[in-house]
Amino acid sequence: MKQNGEVDQQLGERLEALWNKDLVGLDPTDPDECNIEEYYQKMIGGLATVGNVYQKKAENLAGSVLTIENNRQQVIGCLPMRSFRT
Repeated sequence: MKQNGEVDQQLGERLEALWNKDLVGLDPTDPDECNIEEYYQKMIGGLATVGNVYQKKAENLAGSVLTIENNRQQVIGCLPMRSFRT
């Protein structure tokens, strides 16, 4: 929109041309040029992968904590914990 409230057709056409043009690569590991839509698809996919990795690490560490706590409780003579997970 222009300041006077009219639709800025030229700006819309320029944005559309940029949207479909190959501009940049996502990062050094994926230097292929891509358009804006592909860029964001790759970026979200990469974030999802990293999130899954950290989730699995957190789950593994929670299991380790449970094992260590159960072993500690056995040494001092208490009942083992069942689970930290809900």
